[in-house]
Amino acid sequence: MDYKVAIVVTTINVLAYVILFIFVLLNWKKNSTYILFFITLLFGFSWVLLTLLEMIASIPFHIHIILSKIDFAVAPLIPYWFTLFCLHFPARSKKIKLFYAVLLFIPILIAIWLVLIGKVMMMVEYNVAKYDLTFYIIYFIILVVYFLVFPLLILFKKYKNSNSITRMQITYILIGYSISISCALFASAFNALHSRLSPLIYAPLVSVTFLFAFMSAYAMLRYRFMDIHIVVRKSIVYGVSLFIALAVYTYLALLLKTNIEESWNVSPTWTAVILIVLVALGFPPLKKFIERLINSIFKDRKSIDLAVKELKERIAKKTGIDELVEVIVNNIKQYLSIQELKFFLLDRKEGKLTYHPDEYIHESLDLGNGFVHYYSSHWRPLVRDEIPHIISEVDERHAQQLGRLEKEMKKRKLSLIMGFKTEDEVIGLIALGEREKQQAYTVQDVEYLKQLRDQVTYTLASALQYRDAIERIRLQMLGEKVG
Repeated sequence: MDYKVAIVVTTINVLAYVILFIFVLLNWKKNSTYILFFITLLFGFSWVLLTLLEMIASIPFHIHIILSKIDFAVAPLIPYWFTLFCLHFPARSKKIKLFYAVLLFIPILIAIWLVLIGKVMMMVEYNVAKYDLTFYIIYFIILVVYFLVFPLLILFKKYKNSNSITRMQITYILIGYSISISCALFASAFNALHSRLSPLIYAPLVSVTFLFAFMSAYAMLRYRFMDIHIVVRKSIVYGVSLFIALAVYTYLALLLKTNIEESWNVSPTWTAVILIVLVALGFPPLKKFIERLINSIFKDRKSIDLAVKELKERIAKKTGIDELVEVIVNNIKQYLSIQELKFFLLDRKEGKLTYHPDEYIHESLDLGNGFVHYYSSHWRPLVRDEIPHIISEVDERHAQQLGRLEKEMKKRKLSLIMGFKTEDEVIGLIALGEREKQQAYTVQDVEYLKQLRDQVTYTLASALQYRDAIERIRLQMLGEKVG
């Protein structure tokens, strides 16, 4: 039964890496940071897959020995590539030179060589391993330094020197990686000291090693880790979460079935009926629990649709431009839970974008302002923390423009800007301030703003035209009266 537990948790581990692969491949980028992270995932996936094959495959003993050796040889490659990734992350960091990367690989090469010549592990009979303790200690020290010391020190240093979205990304990677690797190293050392590959200790410890994959996926979904823009759709998140929870629940039910049959000598037919009833009764509350949990973690697509729908209903009843702006501002503040927000609207008479709706604040943006100029040719909301990533992927002229915008946003203490643009001109712009406690704007927040912009742009344009028309009529009547 212990091996069955190990098989279940290792299968979950494999599925977690598959999910990560999908996220990464959906938004492939040709930069060193991205490639290094992908290679880390590749070796991590290979390691857990080899582990799974060792447990479930009906294979000759000599092939089992080969799989075990490959397993131990692949392990040091994971922290090597992850260490390189940490040195290069984020994309704007200084890159380590090839010469130093090669020097860094020499201890890893030694660890692999010790495995291949049988100094670290040699299977003498099924499930029993022979270790040369001196060489295993050398191997284990290399793993600890590369798995824990190097990457965690690098990430922690970057955590202290970063802010906002990058800090949140590093936080989740640190938590997932440190817990996963610590447990995996402890399980490896335990098995080596006892010479017997014990699933009793292996299963519960390896069961948490998928935290790295899940934490990475969460950082991608919520904080655009690796600059991956994925809108979390309710069906996808619910489906994956429910599948994993149901798999664990079903396994526990099967475990109960086996124990009932063995302990109470009950007919398999009756235990099968009990199992079906347990699954049937447990599924609805499990589904509701998963939905509540996901809704508390993510602002899912449904909540975005509801917020935008509510806005659409409210602006349909407004005709004045100031009333429209007030409704839009209140909707954004409520959904994003922020206080600092500035809304600028086109004033054709002044030839500027002026602050609204407070007429006593005389802040304005000239039509030649960098923000206005940027949104004359772009649509996507611009998050300040994303600018360094965008700069690394665009031409020099565009990069210089973005660099100036980043400086201006820092000067004004702005974290996000978004323009409202018709086919002919930029008619408005919102500027969002920094959040409390260094929280970052998530990909769901950006998606919400994009949907809001699509709903209100032409309503604002019509209201501006109506206001300008009324003003022209007023001036004409005033002119006739004076004449």
